[in-house]
Amino acid sequence: MKTTAIDIVMVAMLACAGCGSDYAANQEVKADEIGTGPLYAVQHNVNAPEGRLVYIQTLNALTQEAALASAQDALELSGYAAMQAFDGHLFIANGETRKITKYAVKEAGAFDEVGSLSFVNEELGTFWNQNFLYLDKSTALYANEAAQEILIWDPSKLEIRSRISIQGLDAISKLPVSFEGLTLAGGRIFLPVSFADWDSYEGHLGITLVVLSAKTLEVEGIWNDTRCAMPMSALPHLGTTKDGSLYLLGDAG
Repeated sequence: MKTTAIDIVMVAMLACAGCGSDYAANQEVKADEIGTGPLYAVQHNVNAPEGRLVYIQTLNALTQEAALASAQDALELSGYAAMQAFDGHLFIANGETRKITKYAVKEAGAFDEVGSLSFVNEELGTFWNQNFLYLDKSTALYANEAAQEILIWDPSKLEIRSRISIQGLDAISKLPVSFEGLTLAGGRIFLPVSFADWDSYEGHLGITLVVLSAKTLEVEGIWNDTRCAMPMSALPHLGTTKDGSLYLLGDAG
């Protein structure tokens, strides 16, 4: 018996022309109001024994009716895809081709491919969505755990500009490295790191945090805390609260 699993993994707002700060995220937009309300990009993953498909569609309203209306115009990808919305454009990173494709979206259901950037010559282990960070129109980052570096690329010109090597992780642990998402807060960029061998179920006792300057894009330091109670520190996550303070989660075994 075949089983197919469908889930919605991301909803990103592409634009909100004419919306006030109190605009309700799920407010419907009438047909004659297209272009004055929000435009959403929605990603659906369909997992089945024969493979995985990803469907990405744009909606003017987060309703079932809007989703069904634009379903025929959805982009279809195979494998694992990472979707990001930035500067009014949609960036889709294809985990199979190791390529980022940039789309302009003028209205619901209409995709216009602007260009693409290939990472196929880079030493990539994964192509996870959380390891992307967009700083401005000419600066975006990708935290590449396989090479223990951060790639700096231009989302406007779609080209790789440079890279930041992260030195010192081997001194903390010889186990395989996992990067767990880039976070921008208070003029600094934070990158949580974990060390684990999932084949032998061996993990480093602690959480590591790489800190970079958002202005100079240089590594300011590496902080390591070994007070975690669990031997497998999996998927540490850095977030911010409403008052701007940071929190770090890590004890997951």
